[in-house]
Amino acid sequence: MPKTSPLGFKDHSPFSGFSDELIYGVGEGGKTIHISRVERGLACKCQCPACDHVLIAKKGKKQAHHFAHYNSGVSCKHVAETNAHIWAKDVLEREKRLVIPAVIAEHNGNTHEVSPAKIHKFAHARLEKRLGTIVPDVILETATGAQLIVEVRVTHASEEAKLETLRRDNLSAIEIDLRRFRTSSDRQAVEEALLTDAPREWLSNAKQANFDERLRRRIEAAEARKAKEAEARAKRLKLAEQEKERCAKEQLERSVRTLTQAIRNQREFDQELPDFVAGILHEFDGIAWSDAQALGFSVDQRVWQAELVLKYLTYPNALEYHGFDEITVRDALRTIDNCLIPAFRQAIPPPVRARLRDTWPRAQVPQEAIETFFDWLVAEGYLTPTREGEPRRVCRRPLDVSHAAISMLSAAA
Repeated sequence: MPKTSPLGFKDHSPFSGFSDELIYGVGEGGKTIHISRVERGLACKCQCPACDHVLIAKKGKKQAHHFAHYNSGVSCKHVAETNAHIWAKDVLEREKRLVIPAVIAEHNGNTHEVSPAKIHKFAHARLEKRLGTIVPDVILETATGAQLIVEVRVTHASEEAKLETLRRDNLSAIEIDLRRFRTSSDRQAVEEALLTDAPREWLSNAKQANFDERLRRRIEAAEARKAKEAEARAKRLKLAEQEKERCAKEQLERSVRTLTQAIRNQREFDQELPDFVAGILHEFDGIAWSDAQALGFSVDQRVWQAELVLKYLTYPNALEYHGFDEITVRDALRTIDNCLIPAFRQAIPPPVRARLRDTWPRAQVPQEAIETFFDWLVAEGYLTPTREGEPRRVCRRPLDVSHAAISMLSAAA
């Protein structure tokens, strides 16, 4: 005789809503009973658990033992689900445990795991026809009275009408997918699949709306908190920027006052030029000595210009810059440090220069005056720029100057 699975399916025969292989009936007293525990024929005294029709127990030698509907040309179309639910009820009533799927709250695409999938204990299991269906539901009940409907899927998923009813009545229900075990004769494996291993999902959760609402409030609270923090951060940044601007303005005012006072305290230049300056002016008579108005110098402009010529254009100093080494405004400022009012020995920022021009419109600060002087030396062919369009960097070009004159000038300096 062919083997029958715990779900009522014979060997590898396909699922069929037209199968008569019902293996559970409702006996006297309203209790479900397996085909193996009843007398043959009408002596079984059973009714169909799905449609209440009288059953006859077929326990021959050629087919798997099963119930059939007595004096009926067709069988109940819910045989597979009925078998599965009755079997599941018996297993659950005995084991009193079941893995419940994880509970996931959702709001606008955001999810949160309220509780993971885990084993739940319950007090007992029962079968009950409810929700207007023919197939009896397996209903689990905890010691506190909480109920959970368990749908066992062996053919098709739960119908949409039933799902709508579950949600409308705010009932909790899960579905366990046992399709791949439908022809298995390994009772232990099928039972373990029901209890723990088989895929399962929520069809409806009576508390789902509460979980979703709780997540919504949490997300909105977090968003409100982030918005508040962002607003506070923006306010702090604005205040910091305002403080930075205030400090910069104060620093600008202090710098302008310091430089202005230094200029006004500066004594008149000594009109008599040092000997080496006169010698430089004579030897380099081809240079267009700058007479632009400048601020921050403690000497006549020709003095600091002669100092730069002495360093960059006379032997042996000029050898250091011949061909490769670059001359910079910063290096030039260090060279004529003794020619500067102390307050002007550092680079003057552009905002300070602009404020000084309010008082001295055409005057240049030392670094500007040096740049202008270098431009003239470039124009005269004494220097050439190293990189066009970049900060000033210049290098020496060979000069036609007598060694005797250069030595004399160097000694005089």
